[in-house]
This record gives sequence, structure tokens and C-alpha cells, in this order.
Amino acid sequence: MNREEILKILRLVYDHKINPEDGYNLIKEIVEEAEPEYRTKGKKLSILVLDKFTGEKKANIVIPANLASFASRFLKNKNIRANGVDLDIDLDEMVKEVMKTSDPIEIDTEDVKVIIRMIS
Repeated sequence: MNREEILKILRLVYDHKINPEDGYNLIKEIVEEAEPEYRTKGKKLSILVLDKFTGEKKANIVIPANLASFASRFLKNKNIRANGVDLDIDLDEMVKEVMKTSDPIEIDTEDVKVIIRMIS
């Protein structure tokens, strides 16, 4: 959580440049962005890509969950490809969802199955 950002927002409310409701919403957004970092400390995100026909692993990526959360923000609105096929997915949203619920997410295409999950 960024202390300086919250203090700036409180100063804007104090100076009547924004109303308290807007200040609350901005602070809530900062807290919600930081929240997964606290819950995922020491955990990892696994992205497994399987060939649907052979069951062969095409990719098995395991990275720290905090790094995945940070990196996925840079992939917003980018085309994600698997086996040369564009996947119509928002990786940033999927990473956030997996971190919130810890339930795996599965994505099926014609050729591959992608499984995104949290691991300890």
C-alpha cells in the first residue's frame, strides 16, 4: 500500500478539492490493488499449457504470485497467443481472479488447454 498516495488523497479531501466520497473510492482502489500482495506472499502462480490431443505439456510456467500480479498489468489489452492461436482472454483479470479465489481457471481452445492456478 502506498502511504504517500493515501496522504495525497486525504490532503485533497481536506482542501475541498475532492469530496469525501471520491476520496474514499480512490483509497479503496489503492487498498484493493495492494490486497492480493498480502494474501499471496510466498505463493506462486502456475500457468500450464497442455496439448488437447496428446496431453503433452507445451508450457509450464511457475512464477511468484506478486511478480505475476505486477507483470499481468503490462499485458492489459495485449493479444495472448498459445500455439500460434490468439486467445480471447484478459490475462490481468484472470490473474486477479485466481489470486482472489485461489480456484484454478481453465481456458480451452481448439488445440490447447490453459490452466492458471495458485500453488504454495
